[in-house]
Amino acid sequence: HYAVQKYSGEMTVRNSAKEWLVLRPLFAYGGVGDPNSLIAKSLYTAKNSKTIDIFLNPDKKKDYMHVSDFCDAIINAVTSNVRNEDFNVSVENPYTTKEIVRLMSETSGLDINKFLTWKPETDYLGNHLLSCNKFQRMIGFSNNTVDIELGIKFVWDNILNDRSDYNPLKFLEEAGEKNIDLLSFFPKDVSWMSNKSQLCIVNNEVCIVVRKHLKKVIKLYRCCYSNSTKQSTEHI
Repeated sequence: HYAVQKYSGEMTVRNSAKEWLVLRPLFAYGGVGDPNSLIAKSLYTAKNSKTIDIFLNPDKKKDYMHVSDFCDAIINAVTSNVRNEDFNVSVENPYTTKEIVRLMSETSGLDINKFLTWKPETDYLGNHLLSCNKFQRMIGFSNNTVDIELGIKFVWDNILNDRSDYNPLKFLEEAGEKNIDLLSFFPKDVSWMSNKSQLCIVNNEVCIVVRKHLKKVIKLYRCCYSNSTKQSTEHI
């Protein structure tokens, strides 16, 4: 449903304005983080001597981008002459999740891994990588992107100096208090992700699923569009 809603949102934008831009960031992080951020949750957990489950495979690659780089991309896109295009936005500098945890340990001086319990069977999406070639070719970043070592240092400093009651573990802790089994929300078998011999067959199945979802997207989009108030495109 998450992907369906995002696609529906993109289609609504495309079909409701004369001029539009769609930017898709990959794993933006920064500040004190958010409840979905591996980096924020792990550093916060270590700082407060807690333990959490991590619903990722430590051997899969993730391409994290500091939020300042995504803000830079947004500003450059909006102030450019480019319109009616969609872009993936990433820094194309992937690390395995366990390498990212190692970098967090080096930055914080704490053994981050001892505070984490890995749930690799839940990582059904595998490697998270996006090409930024189109964005770089047509618009580009203004400055050199923030490398992940420096970005982690920024996050750690922000968490150490934070005086608010913000807690990126809030929803995980709430689930624990209510005895909610989070594992029940993940696919039961993701072994096909690492079995290349089955990949072609699985892709066929995935294509069927995607087509089914696209039907839902089209229906959802038509519903949203038909029920929306007609507005001048200049105000969208």
